[in-house]
Amino acid sequence: MKTLVKAQWEDLIMINFEVPQELLVPYIPHGTELDLWRGRAYVSVVAFYFKKTRVLGIPAFYNQNFPELNLRIYVKRSVQNSPERTEQLIEVRRGVSFIKEIVPKPFVSFVANTFFKENYQTLKMNTVCKQREKHNHQYNRFELEYSIRKNSEHKITASANNRKVNLLSDSFEEFIAEHYWGYAKINDTRTMEYEVRHPKWKIYSNADVKFDIDIGDLYGEKWAFLNEQTPYSCFLAEGSAVQVGFPKRLK
Repeated sequence: MKTLVKAQWEDLIMINFEVPQELLVPYIPHGTELDLWRGRAYVSVVAFYFKKTRVLGIPAFYNQNFPELNLRIYVKRSVQNSPERTEQLIEVRRGVSFIKEIVPKPFVSFVANTFFKENYQTLKMNTVCKQREKHNHQYNRFELEYSIRKNSEHKITASANNRKVNLLSDSFEEFIAEHYWGYAKINDTRTMEYEVRHPKWKIYSNADVKFDIDIGDLYGEKWAFLNEQTPYSCFLAEGSAVQVGFPKRLK
């Protein structure tokens, strides 16, 4: 993979809702299909922090560190390998497709919308991380807050101890976190694809996630019903260094 972007993705708060499959049909990029968890479809509100961003190996200057808040769905694409690779004729690429991504950096929005054909919006955002409960000269608990202002202020918070655990095989958390491709819908017949590489993330045990956001205000009235819905799952992932490949248009 030829790498376009390198960065650290840290402190990923993932708030996951079950939704009707038919609601997601207009958002499925051409050439992909919904990736379901035990026959059911999900969307996620994900807040996380970009750090040490480099483009083509060059630091992104004033755009290296910033938070992001996105709404995403889960898709997959089946790809036939070359005849030489007889051990696996079909590769299933599990990926995500974004309804909208919000960042506080206009330049980041410009690059993502121009080259990756994503749907980025620039809004005022802030991130606060507080360490507390020092024990044996080490902090063993922290609090994290992402805030965003549109028509009103929206907040997502998480508190956790520093104990991290591996993702359980075939767990819901593994399904949400383990997607290594991005797909952007250009139009009804064209799709942009890019690869994302990172090690398998750990999640914080017993993380307490809370949120006070108007999803309809942030992502459109079509999604306002999520304000009244209890999430299927909320968790906090540690994150890691990531590499994002060059985007390409699918034939």
